Amino acid sequence: ELDVLLTGGRLSAKSKATVEAAVADSAPGKRLQVAQQAIAMTAEFNTLGDPLPKETPRPPPSQSPPTASKGYKAVVMMFMGGGADTFNLIVPQDCDLYNEYRSIRTDLSLEPRELIKFTTEGQTCSKFGVHARFQFLKGLYDKGQAAFIANIGNLAAPIKDKFHRRNVESCHGLFSHSDQQNGAQTLKCQEMGTAAKGTGGRIADALASGKKGL
Repeated sequence: ELDVLLTGGRLSAKSKATVEAAVADSAPGKRLQVAQQAIAMTAEFNTLGDPLPKETPRPPPSQSPPTASKGYKAVVMMFMGGGADTFNLIVPQDCDLYNEYRSIRTDLSLEPRELIKFTTEGQTCSKFGVHARFQFLKGLYDKGQAAFIANIGNLAAPIKDKFHRRNVESCHGLFSHSDQQNGAQTLKCQEMGTAAKGTGGRIADALASGKKGL
């Protein structure tokens, strides 16, 4: 009766056997519900017309051997939205820059006892200090797994001085935090707003269009 009601009497012998097996394994009082659920999962219930079952199982699809995989590398960029007070993170020590820092920052300046000191080469100052709450960052620096890159920002073109700036293309909103964030994300600070595409997508497009088809 369920076959006629739900499929118009189109259940194949295999489908009927599947439904009967499900009913036989079900608990008393649940057999009608199990039979309905089993029929609802058959091909006959979900299609129209007479079923055309195959006498033998369908052969597995042919598979070609896998090609050699290419090497994989990922570039992960962590963009920390918001702002970071650079001179509250890394501070020059034991040099004239620290005296200049203290005169400008006044009561906001950090004392040497509030910093974790480290040394470096090739800089105006050979000693710097990291804020005491960034011990983990200092540890990564000591292992050669992190670096501090200071005095960077958005530039559309090199600018020698404030007079030269008038004659070259420059970034929008040099003192606007949101504009500078857009510039960092797109590497096109000279374009207003978020019209420029992100750097990650542009790098992927360039790699994909190359000879190697990465």
